[in-house]
Amino acid sequence: MKPVSNWQNEGRANPRGIPYLYLANTRDTALAEVRPWIGSKISVAQFEIHRDLSVIDCSKHHSKQNTLALIGDKTRTREDGIWMAIDQAFATPVSSDDNGGDYIPTQIIAEMFKREGFAGIVYKSLLFEDGFNIALFNLDDASVVNCALYKAASISFDLDLMENGGDLTHASSNLGHGAGVKLPFKYLGIELTGDNAAPNAVMTLFTYESIGQDPPTEPPDPDNLLSSSQPKPMYYWAVASRKAAPDGVAQIIDATQSPVEGELGMGYEFNSDDSAGTRSDALYTFEGWLNNVITRTTLQALGVWDHRQMHLVDLRMMVGGRDLLYKLEHGYHGRALNANGPNTHYRDICVVDVVGPDFACDPTDPERKIEGTPLEKGFVYDREIWDKLVQGSRQKAQGHRESGVPGFDGERDHR
Repeated sequence: MKPVSNWQNEGRANPRGIPYLYLANTRDTALAEVRPWIGSKISVAQFEIHRDLSVIDCSKHHSKQNTLALIGDKTRTREDGIWMAIDQAFATPVSSDDNGGDYIPTQIIAEMFKREGFAGIVYKSLLFEDGFNIALFNLDDASVVNCALYKAASISFDLDLMENGGDLTHASSNLGHGAGVKLPFKYLGIELTGDNAAPNAVMTLFTYESIGQDPPTEPPDPDNLLSSSQPKPMYYWAVASRKAAPDGVAQIIDATQSPVEGELGMGYEFNSDDSAGTRSDALYTFEGWLNNVITRTTLQALGVWDHRQMHLVDLRMMVGGRDLLYKLEHGYHGRALNANGPNTHYRDICVVDVVGPDFACDPTDPERKIEGTPLEKGFVYDREIWDKLVQGSRQKAQGHRESGVPGFDGERDHR
């Protein structure tokens, strides 16, 4: 009835190969802790303690409240919260499928108690209402008095459906009242789940991520960056072929100009900042663009993309995409923190060989692969998606508008 010395898997308190004796204060608690199935046989033994033991009783701090409920509760201290968390960590039921690494925190705590001279730990059972568990560090501190064999004839469950929220009756007033653990999920002010979910939430969210919640109608001041608390839209600035910095200029390598210079929709990362100051980088812009394009294509494939609703997104996306592709194909000498290794600020990004008056770019140069290149990150694949599904779809919709197809109206794109 005791674990075999030097042969035991890790447990809530013991590391692998060092057995501890796990007991319960009642027969029913012990039965519940093994979680039997109907028809299974369970051997239950009664143990006798041989000496007075000094144990650490975590159960006296047990509470049905989540530790977050202590926020704003002036009747409890930080120490109360720590002991509640320790008790919950030991008491939370585990299964044989759990990763052994999940035991490490409680094993460390148990070892600390053991080194302080305690003989074991008492913690609450969450599987039986009035039950407690005891983990003894020394197998010889208790011995079997008697044992009996039981067969599980029935099992009852008290289920708490998490989707309906838990009981907050005894929680801090800061957490609200009654059932309400499951709250509607909101992002950027859009309610995405629940009874009041926005009907066009996905398209609205994509719009916000693409051109912002309040997209500019005139070229924004390039020196007036969005605050760090605001999501950075993919397509935001008026297109510029160069960006001056205190230690140089980010620019198109072959000294040409973007074909959409001055139009609204340039990628935000071509005019941004980081801890090194000015950031104007084609690789960061490309990474955002490829995610944006794939998301747009997925929405289109699912049949939810609406060219009428997304007309402005389409316009800015076409500008931003054309600008980025031009800069990649003509090379971009960009600036970013640790751009080409520690303590470097500039790097040259391209998808073909480019030679300019001041800089040159080889897209396969191994010295320029600190964060990977567009070719390594799927440029060819994403360019084909862009040409066939995004730009092609846009041109088809534009043709419908110019042909007077019902439902397509608004500002025309003459590019």
